[in-house]
Amino acid sequence: MRVKKENHRSLDEMSQRKSRWNFLAKDALGLILTFSGKIELVRSQRVCKSWSLPAVALDRFWVLHYIRDWEERVPEHKSRNMCRQLYRERQLTYWNWLTGKCRMHTISFEDPDDPVIHVSNGLVHRIVVGRKSGRVQMWNTQVQEMTHETVFKSACQYLAVSENKVAVLHDNQLHRLSAINLDSIHRVPLSGRILDIVFMDGILVVRRLDTNLLVEYDNKKMDDIPQSSTWQCVQVCRYRRTLYAIEYSHPDCNLIEYHFDTRVCERTLLTVSRVQFLRVSRHVLYIVSPEEGGLVLMLQIPEMRLLQIIPLYAPHLSNCFYCPHMLVVLGSKKVGMNSSIVIVPRGIAVRLEPHEPFSGPVIGDVSPTCLYQLSHDKQRMFIYDFAESTSSFSSCCVS
Repeated sequence: MRVKKENHRSLDEMSQRKSRWNFLAKDALGLILTFSGKIELVRSQRVCKSWSLPAVALDRFWVLHYIRDWEERVPEHKSRNMCRQLYRERQLTYWNWLTGKCRMHTISFEDPDDPVIHVSNGLVHRIVVGRKSGRVQMWNTQVQEMTHETVFKSACQYLAVSENKVAVLHDNQLHRLSAINLDSIHRVPLSGRILDIVFMDGILVVRRLDTNLLVEYDNKKMDDIPQSSTWQCVQVCRYRRTLYAIEYSHPDCNLIEYHFDTRVCERTLLTVSRVQFLRVSRHVLYIVSPEEGGLVLMLQIPEMRLLQIIPLYAPHLSNCFYCPHMLVVLGSKKVGMNSSIVIVPRGIAVRLEPHEPFSGPVIGDVSPTCLYQLSHDKQRMFIYDFAESTSSFSSCCVS
């Protein structure tokens, strides 16, 4: 009888000790989860019923993790109560990149007398193409159909697309079009010989021959950056409000930092003598050099501290673009051999070999889901969608 009472008392004490966690205030739990990771968030919801947070609070945490991990805001067309599912899809896309899994389909432009001369892909699942006749078309890559079109008198000189902006250079006039239906918004005349126009992190940069750069910052008037005529590999980081570029001063290779707010230009001497690509994220600057078979130098910004040097083993590089937590470098091999895709996810290089050689230029999507390849006859667009996985490349780790 005495043993039974002691056992009964010990069980009561254990139940009381265990139930103390039930009284943890949800405000305190929310504060703890603010500084925790996504794994802790998932595990906390399986402890007990009293720890179950309302859907609104959970969505807020998943939005924070999405921005923290992928360095991009939640798409506007997505409902905020789908943030967990959106994070899961984004994680699966990331793993598809690393394993080389994708879905391949083709867009046919069906007009041999009017070839495509410009392609830009700054929109999610949409591309904007410029035709030789002066037509500018928007295509939906998911349904492989043209959705909108506008016509100029002659072929456009250059075409650039951002997340919500379309810029067309025609007769040395910069035309701003709507990214929804390609309606004309306004136009600005430009002086000098234009080399190209490009959007970098939502900022329009106009490169001119033998003259300074023109930068349209925060949708304001074009800013003429002094002493920028010799800059190469220009990149802009809106988060840092800084422009980065490469300047050669024989025999040195300097990294340029131009700050928009103070208009101060700083120079840093690099250890490599040649730079082919320059890409920037919020916290890391990637310098891609063709030296020694291809190198990637990762610099911590704004301190410009060298974090890591990654060998690519791809001596011939054709293109490079940055996705959150991932640098994609396209390396063109000799004629008759496949091109290689080298991905640098968090300091590890992975080589993907396509089953068929890339026969035309390859460009990437603004969201890290697709690669677009224009055929040599400029009548077809091959799309490699990494959000879905029905086919695959062969992959191997190279570092």
